[in-house]
Amino acid sequence: LDEAFLAEQLDYAARAREAFPWAKGIPEDIYFNDVLPYAVFDEPRDPWRKEFYELAGEMVKEAKTAGEAAQILNRDFFKAIETHYSRERKRANQSPKESMEQGKASCTGLSIILVAACRSVGVPARAVGTAMWWNNSGNHTWVEIWDGEWKFTGADEYNAKGLNHAWFVKNASKAEAANPRKAIYASSWKRSANRFPLV
Repeated sequence: LDEAFLAEQLDYAARAREAFPWAKGIPEDIYFNDVLPYAVFDEPRDPWRKEFYELAGEMVKEAKTAGEAAQILNRDFFKAIETHYSRERKRANQSPKESMEQGKASCTGLSIILVAACRSVGVPARAVGTAMWWNNSGNHTWVEIWDGEWKFTGADEYNAKGLNHAWFVKNASKAEAANPRKAIYASSWKRSANRFPLV
């Protein structure tokens, strides 16, 4: 990664911390781990932050909390970039640019986009998922945002009931923490003894 890429990421992350009321009080460790990072998984490193700051910033300018901002982004951002779930996407772990160019993404690709959109406006966000549901019906990736505590939502799956409401709640409640294949993981920029199981 070159200096210009990193400088732009730092610059716009700092702008978001100053511009949005919820961003000012984020604890430093959460800011460094869940706002400042320019990637979620091993997706290609795109310079998304400036573009997302401008687009998402306009959407959330009237929001009062990080949770409200995340809900607005989940409802409106994917429509604005015309990118939605499709099994015809090229691969699961696409960067925002790759997904937007196709207009298609997996649940992982959509989660990467929502995490990036949230981070662009100073909302701490991380991807969360499981390699396999308890009943072997498939895998899934979703998003958690921090608004004083971690709350979840499906990416491009806006729910008018608010955060912590999603179609996958029943499946997630049956996850098996002791079974690495069926546990739930959250992405982290900090090194961990555990590795997030990608497809």
